[in-house]
Amino acid sequence: MGNVFEITWYGRGGLGAKTGAILLADAAITADKFVQAFPEYGPERMGAPLKVYNRISDVEIRLHTAITHPDFIIVIDPSLLQNIDFNEELKDNGTILINTDNSVEEIRSKIKLGNKNAKVYAIDATGISVKVLGKNIPNIAILGAFSKITGLIELEEVKKHIHEKLMTKYGKDIINKNIEALEAAYKEVEK
Repeated sequence: MGNVFEITWYGRGGLGAKTGAILLADAAITADKFVQAFPEYGPERMGAPLKVYNRISDVEIRLHTAITHPDFIIVIDPSLLQNIDFNEELKDNGTILINTDNSVEEIRSKIKLGNKNAKVYAIDATGISVKVLGKNIPNIAILGAFSKITGLIELEEVKKHIHEKLMTKYGKDIINKNIEALEAAYKEVEK
């Protein structure tokens, strides 16, 4: 099996983790990648904790299980940080992206990294989404930061899929604001 890049999203219902993972998968398909995007949660309700997974690969993905040791962890809701044992979950030399207005140094002191040589990034995706959209839906800003950090998916591909997948549901004004949030996070992500 070829190299598969695995991502685990931690969020709460209503913050857009599932939509973010689907948009990421759609953009990766356009880039001729093989992908998976699937959620894991209990009773579906607004505000309930959930995990969402992505796999991205250059070859067909034959694995169909939850991801236990991802290359990349995205934390959309920082209130979940105390529940995540990054030392146990994250692959060695993995990457963590956290939606927070704290600095990377503050975050490193709060999370369980153990001896992992992890790269940690912070983006105030909530602040960006509240400023631009008027509400806390940080998933699109997270995708902008992810695009810059990994280089796996071009920002233009993500923009294209935001237009294609969300235009009918939300309309041009909301889509343009989401693109603005995406671009702001791409510029502002902090390592």
